[in-house]
Amino acid sequence: VIGPFWEFSRSIPMSTSPKPARKGYSLTATIVGLLVFAALILLALTKASKSRDLTSPTIEPAKAPQGPLESAPAKPQKLIEFATRGSWSPDGNKVLFGRPMGGGLIILDLATQQETELTKNGKDGEWSPDGRHIVYIQEPQFDSYNQETAWVIEPNGKGGRKVGLGGHPQWSKDGRTLFLSSRLAPEIHAYSVDAPEAPARIIFKKTQSWYNAVSPDGRRVAYGTDGAFIMADMESGESILNWMTPTRERGLLPSWSPDGSMVGFGGYNGSPSGIWVMDVTTETAAQVIPGPFTMPVWSKDGSKLLFDRRLGDEREIWSVSQKYVDGLLSRVAEKQTLQKK
Repeated sequence: VIGPFWEFSRSIPMSTSPKPARKGYSLTATIVGLLVFAALILLALTKASKSRDLTSPTIEPAKAPQGPLESAPAKPQKLIEFATRGSWSPDGNKVLFGRPMGGGLIILDLATQQETELTKNGKDGEWSPDGRHIVYIQEPQFDSYNQETAWVIEPNGKGGRKVGLGGHPQWSKDGRTLFLSSRLAPEIHAYSVDAPEAPARIIFKKTQSWYNAVSPDGRRVAYGTDGAFIMADMESGESILNWMTPTRERGLLPSWSPDGSMVGFGGYNGSPSGIWVMDVTTETAAQVIPGPFTMPVWSKDGSKLLFDRRLGDEREIWSVSQKYVDGLLSRVAEKQTLQKK
């Protein structure tokens, strides 16, 4: 900038006479020179600003994923507002969720963002792996835990019927058996969806929680109690894994990944512990996100994890990719390896 101004100033006629130069002419030349100097500085700054704008990344607000599961966000991001307990459809194109306070179930089409009401009341909906049914919980009044009953209905809203007593519903891997945590006894009951008149089978006794999760191979059960994450053998009832949670949670809401390699869990309402994932093979646990997050649910192909954000009366459903979780677990494992050396 100085160079052009210097060349310009040299071009202005200057008096060579020993007599004093005219004051008016000298003042005019000075003002013109200063104006040109200021204009050149402004031009340089404008070019620099445009250059920075061209290289800076464009930051856009997070949007709900549209279409298949592959388009869902990698890091934890909000998916649906005023919603609780989400569940992916088997093809990953829709999400089932509940309105707060047991206000019914909604199916959201991710491509069109169209919402379809499935039931006018109920909570804790879960899509079956084969896509034939949706299970949900009804109760006389919200949080009447001792009177919870499980119902199944087709995704088109037809064929609704009662299955049995219990809560925290979970499907078997083939979608033909429904597991319920009894509210009247420390047991886990199994119901055949294709034989509605068949009595419930007791598959696990002396459970220490109302919120149990049976592994996809049916050989283990996960739950939380007395500040610990517990994994027990279904046949013997003996503890296989006992991991103390950092925040010593009084209870947990667990969920197995479809391949049985991981368990996601969060605390009860009001807990700040956030979402955790346990690799049951390496017994490595990583915190996915801290804060008032709970109720994790895996997608049917295991590529995504849904979970709730529950703060006061606020209810939101969030999503995170399995690749993001894998990265967290890998870093924890590496840190533990370095500490052992």
